[in-house]
Amino acid sequence: MTWNKNFEVDSSRVSAWENIVLIKKDITNRPATVEETDQLNRQIDEPLDKTIIIKNNELWVEKVLITRFSDNITNAIWYTDGAHIVYQIKNKIKIIEEDGKNETNLVSLSSDAPVTFRLLSRGQELLYQDGDQVLVAEIY
Repeated sequence: MTWNKNFEVDSSRVSAWENIVLIKKDITNRPATVEETDQLNRQIDEPLDKTIIIKNNELWVEKVLITRFSDNITNAIWYTDGAHIVYQIKNKIKIIEEDGKNETNLVSLSSDAPVTFRLLSRGQELLYQDGDQVLVAEIY
């Protein structure tokens, strides 16, 4: 079950809350530029001292189980705020809070094959490869 609530946001007041990520309801994709495509194969510097661990269908942060699914997780990275995790399960790339709450779909892929993905623009965009296409999803 996913929790949803609709509300109006005044951009000058959002800074009053921490660790809130507002995801677009209708995420749009565009082809990646050459410069963006080059970033896909770069090593990620994990900014946090906490390590994400994937154990088949379980997502852990250090020794704490975050969540368990019926299908295996193929990839996971920290979101730029350090309070959310972006991960792939089957043909979906999703985001979830570090405590396992509020799982949200970001993009649907053309297959279940593992893909590489990165965050751009301080987390506003998700760069990913889907088949032979490199795309950018504008997530907020």
